[in-house]
Order: sequence, then C-alpha cells, then structure tokens
Amino acid sequence: MALFVIGDLHLSLGADKPMDIFPGWEGYLPRLEANWRKLISPGDTVVLAGDTSWAMNLNDTKADFAFIQNLPGQKWQPRLRVDHHPQDGQISGGFRLRYAAYPA
Repeated sequence: MALFVIGDLHLSLGADKPMDIFPGWEGYLPRLEANWRKLISPGDTVVLAGDTSWAMNLNDTKADFAFIQNLPGQKWQPRLRVDHHPQDGQISGGFRLRYAAYPA
C-alpha cells in the first residue's frame, strides 16, 4: 500500500473549459489516466490536494468525480475551498469538507 498526493488536475469533463488549449496540456487526460492506472493499485491511497475540477457549479463536477472514482485507489479530499462568489446554482464559498473519504 502506498500514499500518493495529486493536485491541479483541472478536470472539465462536465463543462466547456478544456485545459488542452494551453501549451503542454494537449492530451493530458489520456496521459493522466494511463499513468494513474500504471502507478496506483486498488490498495493505495490518493489524496486529492485541490483544483480537481474547473467546474463553476456543483452539477458540472459530477463527470469529473466519476472519472476519478473509476480510477484505482482510495481517494481522499482533505478540504474543498471555493474562491469565487456564489450565485444561484453555484457552490457556496463557505462550503468545507474536511478529512472525509471520497466517495463518501
């Protein structure tokens, strides 16, 4: 069993905000998945350090977290911090999730 920490995934599977418009990010999602499956086994723990999704509302994060859930390993999201101003249907800036297993 091993411990991994990863952050800044910037997934946008449920929103139209692709990261591969930036140089060096082309094809990052297939590379991420291939390397994850190569390095991480079902008994390993993966801490999701932040900036997991680029979605601006909670509904748009579903595809991102479904993608992560289907990868090997037990995932932990130590804290969720949202820095943008909440609007109707968006994540509240006061929401905090501390040391909870993902999926809960």
